[in-house]
Amino acid sequence: QPSISLRLHINMIGQKTDWLCTSTGKLLEDVSATSPDGRLTLRIYRDTFVLYANGEPLTEINSTAVDPLMTAPPLIPPTGTYLIYVYEFLPEDANFSKPIEIEVTYNLSDLPKSPDELTLRMYVLNDALNEWEALPWLSDIETNPLICTTSHLSIYALIAAPLEGPTPIPQPTSLEQHSYWMLPTLILFAAALMFFTYILFKRRRRSTASKDRD
Repeated sequence: QPSISLRLHINMIGQKTDWLCTSTGKLLEDVSATSPDGRLTLRIYRDTFVLYANGEPLTEINSTAVDPLMTAPPLIPPTGTYLIYVYEFLPEDANFSKPIEIEVTYNLSDLPKSPDELTLRMYVLNDALNEWEALPWLSDIETNPLICTTSHLSIYALIAAPLEGPTPIPQPTSLEQHSYWMLPTLILFAAALMFFTYILFKRRRRSTASKDRD
């Protein structure tokens, strides 16, 4: 067991905590660091190696809230969706030997529609393509958090998309509605006309026969 000589310093949007790790970068306790507003939580589990890309032990993780319009270039959500929260985690070259968790808890007032009308997903920004990629996630309806797992630090976002409603049932136009009762009416009118014509025809035949007898 290497000597305990390091601490992992985590700054969650101003909430600073320190966590014990060995000189080789292995955590000696479960990490659960939360931002002051309670919306963002980072979890890293005990015995996870937290390292830089060069293999050196990681000593610091920083997270900040991002205004998507103030980045260069601006962060644009997928077509037809809404960016709810965006957070950046640094350093980007951090490596973890086990998956870490990022939990985001949303306020109902921050959603563009009722949660019943939306699908909420966690996404990570692919820097090379400048595109958002959906992540595996868990959700707790009662307390409103979404939890995603990842293995590196980058820009993460909670993104909402409108639910696709059921295909509407085509409603008949006014002309189609009229046709529903016009056809039976026309049939009755034609039958009545034929009956009336038949009566007239028989009366004429009777009148002609009566004249012939006279």
